[in-house]
Amino acid sequence: METKGTRTIIARKRGNRKYYYYSRSYRVKVDPNATGKTRGSGKSKVVTRQVYPGTAEDILKLIEEARKHQEPKKVSSRQFGLPMAFFEVAERIGLRDIINRVVPGKVCGISPGDFVLMAAINRLGNRLGKA
Repeated sequence: METKGTRTIIARKRGNRKYYYYSRSYRVKVDPNATGKTRGSGKSKVVTRQVYPGTAEDILKLIEEARKHQEPKKVSSRQFGLPMAFFEVAERIGLRDIINRVVPGKVCGISPGDFVLMAAINRLGNRLGKA
């Protein structure tokens, strides 16, 4: 069974150049049927794995090449035009004032007109039903 272990990048100098190694160490149970981390749960040994990706220049080239061919993982956009246009029209016709005249009172200092206006603007961006 493999645990999380440690992962590090090690720089080794040979002459005037530095060479980088990716090193990973973790513990493995000697007996594959043994489980647990407490004392008496079976012997384990440390396994170390090293990979040589190259010099700093080589690593930089690898990263740049990977970024050239990599697509963005997630792209999100925000609407601004339609909600603002709706808000402008609502202000011009006095929708908030009309609702406040018909429905009296406030909840936490927010008028019913503000609630309805915010709900309507929210629904513009989420055109699907709530179900």
